[in-house]
Amino acid sequence: MKLYELKNARVKGTYAGVKFSKETKQAIEDYMREAQIPNMLDKEKLHTTLLYSRVHCPKYKPESSVSYKGTPGEFDVWDNETGGKKTKCLVLKIDCPDLVKRHNQLMKDHNATYDYEEYHPHITLSYDIGNADPKSFPDIRKYVSTIEAVSEYAEELSLDWHPNSK
Repeated sequence: MKLYELKNARVKGTYAGVKFSKETKQAIEDYMREAQIPNMLDKEKLHTTLLYSRVHCPKYKPESSVSYKGTPGEFDVWDNETGGKKTKCLVLKIDCPDLVKRHNQLMKDHNATYDYEEYHPHITLSYDIGNADPKSFPDIRKYVSTIEAVSEYAEELSLDWHPNSK
């Protein structure tokens, strides 16, 4: 086997996420506009990671219709590096026992891996907030009371993923 064949034959891991209801996406977009979140994501790109496994999970089939309901939590700022540029991501933690339960079940059922000790459901609102301080943003719970995930999706895990790739 030649090197390029080996590279193309390499099985990557599995990424799974959830998409939100129209109402949830619109409420989050309205909030981001009101709060003037720098470099806010398009509402159609909003998602929550469900599974990030470096082990391929060939038997995992995403549920096309779900109803995982949660509530907005606190903001957090995470360091990010894309294409050699270091930025600050703004994430919204969400309290959603259904997502935690589903994540844990998928991990168990598929012998999946996860790069972190604990799964914390969250939604990335911006991959680059510059010097903005989340403490200055209005309380999101006044704008978004419920966060509802309505479908799962899966794709091959890309360790080279970057915000502009989709």
